[in-house]
Amino acid sequence: MTEFRSYIFEKREPQKKFPLIWIIVGLFGIMLLNYASGFNNFWIYIILMIGILSLNWYNQYGDFKYGNKKNLNGYFTDEIIISETGIKISTTTYLLDDIKSIDIVYDNVYGFTDWNGVEGNSIANGETNLLFFKLKNNTAIKNNFKLASLDHAKQLFELTESLKNKVIINNEWKINGDV
Repeated sequence: MTEFRSYIFEKREPQKKFPLIWIIVGLFGIMLLNYASGFNNFWIYIILMIGILSLNWYNQYGDFKYGNKKNLNGYFTDEIIISETGIKISTTTYLLDDIKSIDIVYDNVYGFTDWNGVEGNSIANGETNLLFFKLKNNTAIKNNFKLASLDHAKQLFELTESLKNKVIINNEWKINGDV
């Protein structure tokens, strides 16, 4: 019996960054007050402009290490098993006879580089793949999961293709590479 094993990805809320824009606005305000008061000193303008430009650059690019992957914004937790008899998520098993339809989005593979040109690092790390299925009682279940490699993704693709005569399956392949 063929089965596919992976891990469920649980997202967490990203940490909120300190709003540097208020410091930038404050420095710009000081610069305007300096101009309005008539105390026009060239070096004060230079220092304030360097401060504004530095904070603006840090606000956009400072938290990122160019070329390195970002840390996952969550955790790989419970195991997910898809087999010819059904889908098991953690300790709950959904039999194939109880499932109306399955949608799978193959978005990225763990370790693959999905570059974000603005930040200069990868924006995904194998965690944005999606398994969405509806039960016959119209309950919808949605989980992100990990694809460990391209062969791992092909294994799931082949398994779901063989199950198409039992349940409605939609495989949406977004990974760069051929099946």
